[in-house]
Amino acid sequence: MSTTLNLASCLLNLGRNYHELGRLVDALRVLSSLVRLRELPTEVAEEAHRRLGLIQLRRRRFRRARRHLAVALTYRPDCGEYHYWMAQALQGGAGAEPARALEHYRRALALEPTQASWWADYGMLAVQEGEAETGLQAVRHAVELAPDDPAIARRLAEALCLAEQPEEARRALRQAMFRNSGDRRFRQVYDEFRYQQTRRQQLRCRRRSRRSEEDNGPVLLPFAPPEGGAARVFRQDAGGGLPRPHPPRHAGQSRRHA
Repeated sequence: MSTTLNLASCLLNLGRNYHELGRLVDALRVLSSLVRLRELPTEVAEEAHRRLGLIQLRRRRFRRARRHLAVALTYRPDCGEYHYWMAQALQGGAGAEPARALEHYRRALALEPTQASWWADYGMLAVQEGEAETGLQAVRHAVELAPDDPAIARRLAEALCLAEQPEEARRALRQAMFRNSGDRRFRQVYDEFRYQQTRRQQLRCRRRSRRSEEDNGPVLLPFAPPEGGAARVFRQDAGGGLPRPHPPRHAGQSRRHA
C-alpha cells in the first residue's frame, strides 16, 4: 500500500508540475496513468480528475472533459468551480446539452454569486436558448458586479444584439464608456461594436441588392426566325479577297507629282 501511495504522490506532483508549466500533453499522459491506479486517496483522485477535466476542456475534448469533471463532482458536489467547468464542457462539442449546462451554471452561481464572468456566460447561453429576459438580466447583473471590466461590457452588447436589440447595445456601451472615460479599452470595445454593426448593415444591403437583381433582372426575348421559315440569302456570288497591301517604299524613292 505504501508503494502505491508513493507512486501516486510522485505521479501527482509530476502531473501537477507539467500542467502548471503548460505542458498539457505530458500532464495528460502522467495523470491518465495516475487515475488508472487502484485505491487512490480521495484528495489525489479528486485533483487528478479535476486537472484532467481542465486539460481536456482546454483541448476542446468536451466529452472527455465531462467524464473527468463528473468524477471530480462526486468528491466535491458543493464546489462552484466544478459546476462552472462542467457547464462549459456541456456547451461544446457534438453532444452539447445546453439545458444541463444552464442547470450547472445556476448551481455554480448559487454557490459563488459574486463571479461576474460566470453570470455573463450564463446569460449568453440563456439568450441563445430563447430565455432572453433571464439571460439579459444575468448579463446586466454581471456588469453591476464588474462595471470596470470591458470584457463584461462586450458580453452585454453581444447578448443584446443576439436578442435583436442593437440600439440598446449601443446605449449600454456608450454608458460604459462614459463611466470609464479614462479607460481606452471601453472606447476600443465601442469602436469594434460600431465596425461590426456597419459590416452587418453592408451585408444586409448586398443581400437585398442581389435579391432585387434576381427579381428585376434583364428579360431575354426568344429569337424569332424570319417569316416563311427560311433564311433570306443576300449574296450568292463568292466574295472577293481583300486587296494586297502596298509594297514598302524604299528609302530615297520620291513621290511622283501630277
